[in-house]
Amino acid sequence: MKKVLMAAGGTGGHIYPAISVAERLREKEVEVIFAGSKYRMEKKIVPQHKFPFFAFPIARLSNVKGIFLFLISIINAIRLLKRERVDIVFGWGNYTTVPFLVAALICRKPFYLHEQNVELGSANKFFYRYSSKIFLSFNKTFDTLPIKYSEKYQVVGNPIRKEFYDVTYSKCRAMLNIAPEEKMILVFGGSLGAKKLNDAIIEKLKEIENSGVKFYFVVGRQLYDEVKKKIPSEIKNVKIFDYISEMYSYMAAADLIMCRSGASTVSELIVLEKPSILIPHDFVGQVQNAEVVAKVGAAYIYRNSEVKNGIDKALSIVQNPSLLRMMEKNLRELQHENVVGKIAENLNIWRT
Repeated sequence: MKKVLMAAGGTGGHIYPAISVAERLREKEVEVIFAGSKYRMEKKIVPQHKFPFFAFPIARLSNVKGIFLFLISIINAIRLLKRERVDIVFGWGNYTTVPFLVAALICRKPFYLHEQNVELGSANKFFYRYSSKIFLSFNKTFDTLPIKYSEKYQVVGNPIRKEFYDVTYSKCRAMLNIAPEEKMILVFGGSLGAKKLNDAIIEKLKEIENSGVKFYFVVGRQLYDEVKKKIPSEIKNVKIFDYISEMYSYMAAADLIMCRSGASTVSELIVLEKPSILIPHDFVGQVQNAEVVAKVGAAYIYRNSEVKNGIDKALSIVQNPSLLRMMEKNLRELQHENVVGKIAENLNIWRT
């Protein structure tokens, strides 16, 4: 039986795509193990999906201690590859993958990469030239890379959780008791929330109440109590949450989504064909991710300082059914079929 090491960690945007591919490989009787940092969320998420997880003391290279821990992690990664007799390594971006990619080079093990964002992250930017292949989520990324390495690039899309393929607009709205004629906007700023987004919603409460549009508003666990105090109980069309575990159901039920533009979120919008108002962070490629969706006419982009304008735009769009339908249709230009299958099929582990 072949064995694959998934090096994935840091954020859910790196971890969940890796798990999606790992589950497909497991179905095909390929043994998959995971490795990452003992300080990040992967140590909790991966075991929940019944994969072996090896935790390493990987920290950012911001001080002497971080450098020391990185070197120790490389040594331990080499030992892991040898002890577990790993056939290939698969890196999913983020600094937590670096020790395992270095170990793969030293041990002469082939490795593959996946880039979720439009712009290559630092780890993938350095290692892709040494990889067997780098899978890309967007055509635009392909166009920015050197031609001499083009045989290594394959645009396949971003793997997302299978639950996003199993939901429908009508079923999820029925589950949430949203009437067919009602309009619903889902607003979220990530697992920790986004204070500027929250503050803007609170400032626009009167307009939201008068619109009659349902606002499902995920404010973040740390900010929930603060926001709840500022929303009068008599405003019935604004429903706040600290966190939603089954986000795919709420996203599917929405007419429009207002959110950040992380790689996984953008990919989920594309699969669900959801018009959006995107408020990108100014880092980790979120602006570029948002621009890809906006370019095909499926989203509008507003910066943090313009959030209130974004709320006005969202309220306007949901009252325009023809515009909503057009934005939904435009997202089909960015869709990729069988993303997980294409990645699995293109790993060199099937030869006897």
